[in-house]
Amino acid sequence: MRPCPQSRPPAPARPIKPRLALLLGAAVLALACNRAPTPAPDDPEQPATIFPLPSATTPTDDSKWLQAGLPVPATDTAIEFVAFGDTGSGLPPQFEVAASLLRHCQTRRCDLVTHVGDLIYPAGIAHAADPLIEERVNRPYRGLVAPFFVALGNHETYGSVDALIAWSSRLRIAGLVGEVPAVDLRLPARWYTFVAGPVRFLALDSNLPSEDQARWAERVLADSVKAGTPWVIAFSHHPRRSYGPHGDATADLAAWYDRVLCGRVDLLISGHDHDQQLLKPRCGVHQLVTGGGGASLRPSVKGEATVWARSMHGFAHLRVDLSGIDVTIHGSNGGAAYTSHLDRAR
Repeated sequence: MRPCPQSRPPAPARPIKPRLALLLGAAVLALACNRAPTPAPDDPEQPATIFPLPSATTPTDDSKWLQAGLPVPATDTAIEFVAFGDTGSGLPPQFEVAASLLRHCQTRRCDLVTHVGDLIYPAGIAHAADPLIEERVNRPYRGLVAPFFVALGNHETYGSVDALIAWSSRLRIAGLVGEVPAVDLRLPARWYTFVAGPVRFLALDSNLPSEDQARWAERVLADSVKAGTPWVIAFSHHPRRSYGPHGDATADLAAWYDRVLCGRVDLLISGHDHDQQLLKPRCGVHQLVTGGGGASLRPSVKGEATVWARSMHGFAHLRVDLSGIDVTIHGSNGGAAYTSHLDRAR
């Protein structure tokens, strides 16, 4: 098989460090060749990354990248952010919610975005240059300047998770040389953590409730206690509890959630059910379901633990300070449908 044809790259506008030049060259070569990924040796079902990436449990350069550009340092006592998920349909509701979100963040403080998965339907992406990235992510959310943190949905796992991570890593490389991505998406690994203001965030992969991920989360949460971080918020795709059509987590995932979250996390933000739900705390953990980002809505009913629920497109705006967590659910027209204040329950 002949190697991909080499072309002479344009002269850089400024000197590039050798390690960065190597990463850029690998990314560009992989994109130009459009080569199909080969099976990873430890998981034949998942294609390998197209260039080396740190592991989910190695927060070295990635922790610096996750913190880079955050407008809220860990010393701040307040943060405001938006949360939503189940977006990637490419249908009009996705663009309506996206437009509403952009307008909202032009007039309100939006330090960052937490996306709870199902970024691209029906099966994620096939490779890191998949045109669905432009169609389902860059085009609807172009102009959103806040860092866009993603937890993996089940539909991402039907495609190549490694390709999505590789695309996110390519954005990191572009940022290092001064390029501004259309959407500042951050997904360094299947699970990861960062701190913003008074909050330790954990992005969990609820598709893979493994022992490795549980031990990693337990170490992160123990370190958070030692550091005295006031609040801990986890976001993932599958809810622990839900009164939507998908219902509660499976028995295995529920037991995993209880081990990792109970008494350690203040709020779990999820999606999967295409509606909006705020549920009473369980074992010290409040839960917000905000899966109305653009996919077809599903009926939502109220149950014993329901605080508020509605089948509607939209997103949540959260303000966290030392006094508690304020949650406001916004519809696709931008209007506030519900507001609540959450006190610490653990």
